[in-house]
Amino acid sequence: MTLRFKDRFLVPDASSIGGNYTHAVGGFSIVGLQAKAMAAAIELYKGPATADCTVIAAEGAPLDTHTWGVVARYVDSSDYYEARVNGSNVDLVKVVAGVKTVIGGPQAVTRAVGAALQFDLVGSKLQVWYNGVLLFTATDATYAAAGPVGFSNDGTWTTYLNRFDARWDTVLTAVPNSFKITPVEYSEIVEYDSGFVQRNLIWLRPKYIFAIGYDALRTDDGTYQYILNFRRSRRGQYQSFLLQDPRLPSVTGDVFAVADGVSTLYKVNHDKADSITTYTDGSADGAVTSLASGVVVYGTPPYAGAVLSYNATNAYYRCFMVEASLDYNARVPNFYTAAFGAVQEKSLLEGVPQ
Repeated sequence: MTLRFKDRFLVPDASSIGGNYTHAVGGFSIVGLQAKAMAAAIELYKGPATADCTVIAAEGAPLDTHTWGVVARYVDSSDYYEARVNGSNVDLVKVVAGVKTVIGGPQAVTRAVGAALQFDLVGSKLQVWYNGVLLFTATDATYAAAGPVGFSNDGTWTTYLNRFDARWDTVLTAVPNSFKITPVEYSEIVEYDSGFVQRNLIWLRPKYIFAIGYDALRTDDGTYQYILNFRRSRRGQYQSFLLQDPRLPSVTGDVFAVADGVSTLYKVNHDKADSITTYTDGSADGAVTSLASGVVVYGTPPYAGAVLSYNATNAYYRCFMVEASLDYNARVPNFYTAAFGAVQEKSLLEGVPQ
């Protein structure tokens, strides 16, 4: 997902955490380049977040054994979701009218300074990670609308956090008239004077290139203005976005790899989906899958030569524009065609090497 806000708390000691936050409950302060709370507190990032988002915070030092968390789809101080590091466990709670109900976990973890608590929200699917490991997936639709995100301290104990990230995507909603997708294998050959040839595999999987086109656009048409504004909002290659193949919003039996017998980390062809089910040689294999990134983690390596495939619903590619420009061509007065190219972005899964 696009990183919208990050805070490493790299400011001098201060009684307040700063102007980027709203003190919904109590408040954190800055101490020793960390966020510190000594009582119940919820800090909310002031920027607007989408309903589907990723929220990350990391353990500071000294490490405390009590409860802190990250919150999302915040309605008010009595209604929200909270993923928590709770003693030696991680769980997920739904807060309704001030009453907390555990809807995911608890899952035992080994706490460590710098370990990240990550909360992914994709529709009604809620995934919680700690230190790069997916602990559980919960399904709940109580809070489906967009709402603020932030972090919390759940009691009168002292909690230190050393980072906070908020990430979410923009979706290209205007359906194109033409759509072309091309897989590209990224590798290189380096030749030396000695005659030695070195072959480097830059990507472990294909990277997709997209050609997107629109026909018969009028200057007074909403799609014309939408595409123009969309390109401006991406600021060239600066911000990624989600793109869906209009012909195949969902896929069945797509092959994403042939196992090498060693790797446990793979990536499906898409980057986000409402649901992903993986298969080994046509049989469901129960692999752990990130709905927010498409990364697949196996407990043990699939045997060499195994064909790995997947089904996905409402699937998207995460990509960025090839160039800052957008080709508009006037066919007749006030009628245009528009076209641009996009390239799939590298996936990011907190704590897992890519």
